[in-house]
Amino acid sequence: MDTADAYLWEHIRHGGRVRGLRREDLHEYPQPALRECLVNAVAHRDYGIRGSRIIVSVFEVYVIIEKRST
Repeated sequence: MDTADAYLWEHIRHGGRVRGLRREDLHEYPQPALRECLVNAVAHRDYGIRGSRIIVSVFEVYVIIEKRST
């Protein structure tokens, strides 16, 4: 989970804007939302199928977190 979370956070866009004297961080996706997607994928994967795994893919306009069995 930690590795996948770090991978997602590293591969999405980050930025910021200044309002008055304060800087506001902006991220392409909120980190809690990405973490929730990972948790759901792991919780709902089929542990009865040998070789099932979670695939995390980051594209320019979207992120896919899917369950896959070989």
